[in-house]
Amino acid sequence: MNRSTKKTFKFFLILPLLGLLLTVTKSSVEAYDLEKHMGLYQVVEAKCEATKGSFNICPEIKFIELVKGKFYDIGPDDLAFVLWRMDPDDTEALYEASLVKNHKNLVLFDNKVWFVTHESENEQSQAYFELKDGEIGGYHFLLTRKNKASQSFFRNFYYRLEATTRNEIATYKLLYPDNSDPTLKAMSSFDADRHIYKNSKDSITKRVLIDKNLDSKFFNTHAASYNWFVVKNDDGTFENTIGKTLTDEDKKPMEHTANCVSTHQGEHVMNFCDATLKSDVLRLKIHGGLPAYSSSLLVEINKNSEFSCFFQAVYPVPVTDLRWNILSKKMKLKALDFKKGKPLYAWLSVDFEEISTYKGEKTVRSYKIQGFIKPMVK
Repeated sequence: MNRSTKKTFKFFLILPLLGLLLTVTKSSVEAYDLEKHMGLYQVVEAKCEATKGSFNICPEIKFIELVKGKFYDIGPDDLAFVLWRMDPDDTEALYEASLVKNHKNLVLFDNKVWFVTHESENEQSQAYFELKDGEIGGYHFLLTRKNKASQSFFRNFYYRLEATTRNEIATYKLLYPDNSDPTLKAMSSFDADRHIYKNSKDSITKRVLIDKNLDSKFFNTHAASYNWFVVKNDDGTFENTIGKTLTDEDKKPMEHTANCVSTHQGEHVMNFCDATLKSDVLRLKIHGGLPAYSSSLLVEINKNSEFSCFFQAVYPVPVTDLRWNILSKKMKLKALDFKKGKPLYAWLSVDFEEISTYKGEKTVRSYKIQGFIKPMVK
């Protein structure tokens, strides 16, 4: 069996490993510190499979990097996983950086360092580095998803890697954001959070409506769930699907402060809303759906009752020139009385379009987020 056949064959066999990984005995699983493999890796071979017609730029990923800090929202002691993509018409690489949570305590199993494992009724995802002779030799990402219409979607990417340095690949421009956007470091956390949504535009001027009779069964419910990586066993013990040590805070269920349905990347519920008040600006961040759906909606309400909406999403591979435009929006509040320590009750509906350009071809797709929220203002 040749190498290509083996990789395709793995796609069909590897999903059961998700369940196996969560049930293997402690003696067969080894805690692993990924920090020892920090550095830059060049893609010397790529095998890319994806649902026909879906966005697939897997072949243009040229480098993978493990580096501390450097990127927004990744602290100096945190480890970033970075995909560098080269556009054929540009000499400067585009990047997608994400945090490797608890990188010092990952799972090493079968010569694979696992940092994403997730399994649910309609979704399975995993990502791991392959070790060869103790060094990183490959990276594999797999996602399968089924929507309500039982339509299947998958991505199966494998990269064979070789260690390199920036001096050895000097013809490529792999620039960190703190080199090209030094003002980001000087921003407050409140302003920096807004900076994440810089590729989203809302040109619609609109005020929130006040409806004293606004009501929903959701306002009187107290549903809660654990973080996506936490599993509570029947005997009351807890497990972490990404291999880190759980804190007491991880073992506390998080109350659902949103009940909004998003159609982005497949219909799903966004269960959480964070509300922050500063300088007469109320900021609402609606999110939920990890690890399958990494997106959020930001709503800002000013002292004149005008509100603006911004969307952002992270894809498993970087998407070219990704941006969003708000098409329509409505929002109702039970009361226009924002005070820290008090709950806020609201309903909203936002329609937006997602625009991307790939090799000169523009793609436009429309999505919607709608539902109720009840966050505590902080």
